[in-house]
Amino acid sequence: MPKRIIAKAAKIDAEALKTMQKILREQERQIKREFRNRVVTAIVAAFGFVIAFAWKDVIQAAISDILEVLNIATSNLLSKLIAAIIISIISVTAIVLISRWGEREK
Repeated sequence: MPKRIIAKAAKIDAEALKTMQKILREQERQIKREFRNRVVTAIVAAFGFVIAFAWKDVIQAAISDILEVLNIATSNLLSKLIAAIIISIISVTAIVLISRWGEREK
């Protein structure tokens, strides 16, 4: 009788071990997926900054030209301020739209 009990306990331990291994493998996959998603997000954000820096001077020059055509005397600071306001409005609008789109996917 003790041999049966020991064999049954060993079988239960083996099944529990297999179950734990399955759970650990799934958790490992989830962690890898989450890590990959975070890295992709960081890389995309970095490219976003590169794009923003590339467009910064173009937008400021365009605003200065527009203000000059409209015969609005401005300082360099004022044209930068107007550019910052326009960029902020566009950026906040884009963030809101993208956030709504992302929520629909969940």
